Amino acid sequence: MSRLPNPRHENVARLYVLTGNAAKSHREAGYTPHRQNAHRMITSDDMQKRIGELAELGESKSLSPEMVKGALMSRALDEKTPANAAIRALELLGKTQEGGQLFVDRIENFDSATPEAIFEALQGILPDDMLDQLRAQYGISTDSEAEGGP
Repeated sequence: MSRLPNPRHENVARLYVLTGNAAKSHREAGYTPHRQNAHRMITSDDMQKRIGELAELGESKSLSPEMVKGALMSRALDEKTPANAAIRALELLGKTQEGGQLFVDRIENFDSATPEAIFEALQGILPDDMLDQLRAQYGISTDSEAEGGP
């Protein structure tokens, strides 16, 4: 069996595999909260088959590190992502690097930090091509560009 014909039912099945909670899955898929309807939907034959398939495919409560890293990277490089969300995604990516963390958690006041200062702090941590892509996305010039260099 492939996807359920009704996209909302498919969404309920996927959410149920992740949460294990019929009422919560039903509600988060956009249905009016109703425990009996949620139970009836989850226990239907087609839904049970689909939930079994999804569970076998590995769509369970656990996420692979590769999935998380991929999602964070796409969020960081998406032009529609606000600057603060992109920087947070990059921070989380830095914390997932093999061999230890690139970033250490500490509390500092960054209310007055400029985007240029943040990019300067990221130099040497992120690859140059990624920094160039982020600079272009957020309109940040490099020091050499500001001085009239290449």
